[in-house]
Amino acid sequence: MFGESGEGWFDSYGLVQALLRKAQALDVIGIERKGRRMSGVRADNGTIYPCDLMVNAAGAWSRSIAAMLGIDLPVHARQRSIFNVLSPARLDGCPLLIGPGGIYFRPEERTWICSTSLSADNDPDDLPFDEVDHALFDDVIWPTRAHRVPQFEVLRVKRCWSGYYEYNVLDQKRSLARIRTSTIACSRTVSADTACNRVRRHAA
Repeated sequence: MFGESGEGWFDSYGLVQALLRKAQALDVIGIERKGRRMSGVRADNGTIYPCDLMVNAAGAWSRSIAAMLGIDLPVHARQRSIFNVLSPARLDGCPLLIGPGGIYFRPEERTWICSTSLSADNDPDDLPFDEVDHALFDDVIWPTRAHRVPQFEVLRVKRCWSGYYEYNVLDQKRSLARIRTSTIACSRTVSADTACNRVRRHAA
């Protein structure tokens, strides 16, 4: 504590987990309407929670939420694998570096974080959320890094994980759009200039 009152800290991870557990317990399965206006959300136990405004912040799953309102949101779940590697390479002051092919790496204390974007013809929707693409590292990321920075010829994967990016298939950008006066549809990666105009047309 730094002062006599109004200061301190909190467990941010615990807060997020509590919000997650509450959201899972509610298990919203639908959106209620009165005419053309949204009036609430419906849980799987039949309870309706009235509201005047809804924020769609479901990330990679935001498309399915938008579909409850008849909106075709062009946001898809795209899997990305991330690798944390150990290497004797020493690059003092190294920033985040992104190569022409999308492969990037950056320092993470005594290790390195690296990954890459996939080509458009090899980036399907909804791949398994938790299956790491080890061949991507062995066949693409490692050889490319070693070619550009020979010190990375010697390294080993310390740990790795995968997850979804919310990916806008129109132009890979973000948006925040108000749908009429009752709903906000938003996604971190949808374009305000293109995707949201499309969202507005669907909502009109």
